[in-house]
Amino acid sequence: MAEQTYEYLILRLSGDRAAHLAERLNQHAAEGYEPIMMCGDAALSLLLRRPKEAKLEPPEEAV
Repeated sequence: MAEQTYEYLILRLSGDRAAHLAERLNQHAAEGYEPIMMCGDAALSLLLRRPKEAKLEPPEEAV
């Protein structure tokens, strides 16, 4: 079984922008991200991740 690799995104929202948190999370979830960790006081920081897409090699041409 192949090991899964991820790409990560840090989303930082200041106190006055925290009201838009659900909207931003839904937007990133639609792009395949899932929240992993949340922390903060005056500003809220969220760590999100999504699986990296496998890079497909072009098929070799038959000779």
